[in-house]
Amino acid sequence: MTHTVKESTGKLRPNCAVRSAFEQLELTPWLDRESLDGLLRAVRDPSGKHWRERSVAAWCLGECSADETTLLEVKSALRSLLAGEGYTDGPGRILRAARRSWSTSACIVALVGAIGIFMMVPFTVESLLIGLLYALVVWFLVSSLASLLILPFALPISFGWDAGDLTCSRAEAATALGKLRDPLAAGCMATATKRNDCSMGSAAYAALPLVLEAITEDHYGQLGSAQTLALCGALAHAGADRARLILRALAAAGDGACAEPLARLIADSKVVGRWSFPKWLVLGDKETVVDLAQRVLRVLEERLRQETSAARLLRPAESPGAPGAVLLRPAGSATAVPEEQLLRPSVGPDGRSE
Repeated sequence: MTHTVKESTGKLRPNCAVRSAFEQLELTPWLDRESLDGLLRAVRDPSGKHWRERSVAAWCLGECSADETTLLEVKSALRSLLAGEGYTDGPGRILRAARRSWSTSACIVALVGAIGIFMMVPFTVESLLIGLLYALVVWFLVSSLASLLILPFALPISFGWDAGDLTCSRAEAATALGKLRDPLAAGCMATATKRNDCSMGSAAYAALPLVLEAITEDHYGQLGSAQTLALCGALAHAGADRARLILRALAAAGDGACAEPLARLIADSKVVGRWSFPKWLVLGDKETVVDLAQRVLRVLEERLRQETSAARLLRPAESPGAPGAVLLRPAGSATAVPEEQLLRPSVGPDGRSE
């Protein structure tokens, strides 16, 4: 358990569903359905206001045990969180920025007003009461005006604050997906490794090998071109060990769309030179990373040929005279024929029944 998760849990409300699930996990890895639903709701909550609950919920989902159907739902929710899908929360972000702007200006105006009141001469009870009432009115009006003035500067700062909170949640999602060894998270995790300036990039970098090792030939066609292309992109800044894992994952589940970018990487003299550096030279049976990449490239090119041939053979036949009309008609559109007509004997040219 990371110190951040434990500290965040301590700041949650006592009656919070996420905190209850966390405490239940300390006793048993199996959670009841109500607790799992509470964790899933917290992970899917797009509001930046509840980022701490979302982070703890992502950690809990990576630690709990569940049946196969529930695990599929858990992995799907964590993948969406890692990819940042549906977490824009536009109106909420603007309202939080406005609130932070007003709070900042209110504190500044209150501090200046307090100094002014205590500097009043003569200092009497009557003057103090009058000054307080006057200060409250002025404080509210000046704070509102000041908040409008500093709002354009507060917006980017507030948005960056929210993005940092979301990054913490996405980092916990990456760690959880690594523990669950979810092969379908390979693409979005490879994309997240490019963010090496934040906690999410570090977490994704550490979890990516666990996900890559879980990819087998059974996952061919399940990852999709977007994910496999993301893995190809991760090759450009991968060391020898990580490049080997990515290449073997592409050989197992990569589609033909990866052939061209992989060929470009192999042809890139800088990449080839970096992969061929002496300390990375051998990968087992005297096979360099470049040799492995070329072998995987041949596999991907063959898949591209098969996929192209299959797409050409399975396209629908169309009438040259009417391009929009498919020659195959649905069964329900045929005209009904009487059963007697279908069963009557046919008559040949000589008048005899056949």
